[in-house]
Amino acid sequence: MYNSPGVPIAALVFALALAAISVISAGFGGEQPALSELQIGATAWALTLGIFGAQGIVSIVLEGRQLVVGSIAPKLKRIGK
Repeated sequence: MYNSPGVPIAALVFALALAAISVISAGFGGEQPALSELQIGATAWALTLGIFGAQGIVSIVLEGRQLVVGSIAPKLKRIGK
């Protein structure tokens, strides 16, 4: 089983695009202080996809590209003796 970096990177790119759309559509002039329903939804999706993408990248960095299914026996060190 292989851990593909394509899906987390695509999620991060899409999250950045949604966040940019939300910020641009909210406006900078302060004329509309509250977000609309669509802006709140886009912000929530951007946050969700950003967390998913970051978790995927961290998984690839820590675990590597090839995943091993199953469990590994504990490696205990004996202190003393």
